[in-house]
Amino acid sequence: MNRDHILNVFPQIETERLILRKLTGKDIEDIFEYANGQDVTEFLTWYPHKNIQDSADFVKFTWKQFQKEISIVWGIEIKEDKKMIGTIDLRNWNTDDRCGEIGYVIAPKYWKRGITSEAMKAVINFGF
Repeated sequence: MNRDHILNVFPQIETERLILRKLTGKDIEDIFEYANGQDVTEFLTWYPHKNIQDSADFVKFTWKQFQKEISIVWGIEIKEDKKMIGTIDLRNWNTDDRCGEIGYVIAPKYWKRGITSEAMKAVINFGF
């Protein structure tokens, strides 16, 4: 991340349908629900979670990434359902060069509803 934008508090972002927020221990079961599927991880750099501990480790990993200023990983929560259905992250963020990378994963039940586009626009607006 660009040193000019070091964050002391994890940023929460709200859109019309979504809350992008820090992951917590309460999200572990929701994460495992989608992260154990081969269809979800087919084009990702990680393998399906084999057990609930993999999902718990992921939550810890996201906080370490934020603390080390490597990336911000938001949980994507559907406001209406109050359910965490995926994540979106911003990494290699540099406001001077106006660039960064965004990665995401969404539970299949929520595919093709414009959720990723809505989350991505919010992350881009946040970053730049």
